[in-house]
Amino acid sequence: PPPRRDWRLGRQLTPPREQGSYNTCSAFSVAGVVSDLVSIQTGAPVRPLSAGHLHRCLGGLPPATAADPFALATALTAAAVGLEAPGDYPFLAPCPTATGVQRISAVAGLFSATDAKAALVRGPVIAVMNLHDDFWPWYGGGVYAPVGQYQSSHTIVVVGYDDPGGYWIVRNSHGPDWGEGGYGKI
Repeated sequence: PPPRRDWRLGRQLTPPREQGSYNTCSAFSVAGVVSDLVSIQTGAPVRPLSAGHLHRCLGGLPPATAADPFALATALTAAAVGLEAPGDYPFLAPCPTATGVQRISAVAGLFSATDAKAALVRGPVIAVMNLHDDFWPWYGGGVYAPVGQYQSSHTIVVVGYDDPGGYWIVRNSHGPDWGEGGYGKI
């Protein structure tokens, strides 16, 4: 792989979304990556997919319950997720009211930095990071290095990397006001 890759350069990606106080980072990450990959593969503009529909309807989970990103991605091999729409998050309406528009054919696990860099040749990938209590309130830019207490895991989207700088470029699900316009370096 090349020493640097950044899918934000010269390409429209799904904009950073805001998950609020719900445990839906996996749904935002999976919906965002699928939207990004469809756009990259087809050359069409990004059509953001519904994290609420994915989490609640396809994942079968209430907004307060965290989802496994691999399980949500796997659910997209069997059923289609709907497009993002006003008022669909958190998705509390009866699920049959949503119309699915996008499925995926397969899901693959990545087990090393080399695997992730190889996959990033085709587009953004989903990752799970250790979440520390200083991540939300204190990160405002630069390369994040945790100093706080470990809290849990957190699903993010890796949109690139910089080997000379020693970091991954990620999209978070805490809106465009977090970090560097919704993105960060870890």
